[in-house]
Amino acid sequence: MILFATLSILFPAIYCQSEIIGKLQLCHQHDPQINDCLKSSIQKGLKTFANGFPQYNIPSIEPMEVESWSVPAGKVLPFNQNYYDMKLHNYSTVIIEKVNSTINDRGFHLALTCFGESMAVDGKYEYLNAFLDGVNLTSKGKVKYFYFEHRFSVIFDGEVVKNGGADYLEIKRSSVDILKLDLFKIAFTSEDNDVGDKITTMFNNISNKLINDNREGYERMYSVEFKRIANAILSAFPYDELLPK
Repeated sequence: MILFATLSILFPAIYCQSEIIGKLQLCHQHDPQINDCLKSSIQKGLKTFANGFPQYNIPSIEPMEVESWSVPAGKVLPFNQNYYDMKLHNYSTVIIEKVNSTINDRGFHLALTCFGESMAVDGKYEYLNAFLDGVNLTSKGKVKYFYFEHRFSVIFDGEVVKNGGADYLEIKRSSVDILKLDLFKIAFTSEDNDVGDKITTMFNNISNKLINDNREGYERMYSVEFKRIANAILSAFPYDELLPK
């Protein structure tokens, strides 16, 4: 019985590794051109993992899903913003422009510069006691965000951890920094059409100010999401299989 239980756990994990690992471009830890290899590998990996592998607890990249996200009152919007059931689109199509890495037996540092020509987010929103320039924007409904010419950096710092006697990589710290965002558009659909139209018009008129005011909140949300998906992928493969020596 114990043997059967052990095999029932090991076989799916082994199959997961063999099924997916063959689709990946592997990079060797001591390759002098490892940054170039990682750049190509990550670029191809975005396509490989676009739809995820839910049978192995690897979520999709297209879209990425955020259950809830809240942005506290700031200088531009003096009220809390609450968002739900958010879907982040087109991140499987971003271009990996640059990679810098440090990898050793204890862990790794990975810095990416990425570019997305056209990105989108959709979901639900709810604003309570929301007043802007004397206009009551209290409402709930649906929202869509559109980002164009979006360049951003992603930094992962991770450690080697033991799991079942094998070494795995786990990201402990992550950060995202918006480097460039040429155009930012928003569209709201409210239960009250007039309010939805007002929010859409007012927010688009101050879109550049919104980016700066909400920047920290945006970056934190993406940082958490990127870390969640990356760790799900890293936990599926032992360190020496993902980055052989």
